[in-house]
Amino acid sequence: MSVARAPVVAVVPAYDDGASVRAVVDAVAAHVDRVIVVDDGSGDDTPARLAGSVAEHIRLPRNRGKGRRCAGACRGRGRSAPGAAVTLDADGQHPPTCLPAMLAAHAAAPDTIVIGARDPGAGAAPRHRRAANRVADFFLSWATGRRLHDTQSGFRVYPARAFELAVAIPAEGFVYESELLMAWVESGMGVCYAPVPPVYAGLARASHYRPVADTARITVRVATRLLRRGLAPVRLALALGAARPRASASRGPGAPPERPGPPH
Repeated sequence: MSVARAPVVAVVPAYDDGASVRAVVDAVAAHVDRVIVVDDGSGDDTPARLAGSVAEHIRLPRNRGKGRRCAGACRGRGRSAPGAAVTLDADGQHPPTCLPAMLAAHAAAPDTIVIGARDPGAGAAPRHRRAANRVADFFLSWATGRRLHDTQSGFRVYPARAFELAVAIPAEGFVYESELLMAWVESGMGVCYAPVPPVYAGLARASHYRPVADTARITVRVATRLLRRGLAPVRLALALGAARPRASASRGPGAPPERPGPPH
């Protein structure tokens, strides 16, 4: 007898995404049990585009940044606790066609965060975005003692255990996802990856991510944590691959889940 799986909810943060949000919702709905759009005070026709859709619409009164959008969805999911939550942007940069592979990765490792990791060598990403992502990956890897990949990808599958951490993260903006990832790894949980194509051309609007300003905010936040820990040289060695935790080696996108090395 087959065992029914826990429901999966998709959380779609949106800010002035009227041109694309309905298409994203309709495509995502084919792969999940519930869709929640968290509208971060949009000033365009996002609410009108969602009228009559299958999505539940949580509208925040003013723009608070992506972190508040994600936290708002976690607080507003009370109707039924999902087994997992998928997060993807409303601008179309995260292809819903990749969801089956990401959910399969989650099913194989249900206690890990699955990151939809873009190939940095694919060439689709602007050079400044690739550079900013490499900087963020380096500092988050240092802070956690893990070789982490595409840490700025918002295309993720979170297990139910991540929800308690999600609502407790105080950070706002794009720092939120970095803080959540660090908290998850430092709690002893794993991360795995599913390869997804980088999509930048043809989007309905420019990305809200500011490569210099937002990466600087993330770097400052992580550097502050490192200074409090005496710069954590052992974690730096682990992140660079000079030393490896006995339980696992560094893995790239598409590999099995990793577990953190010993805290230092």
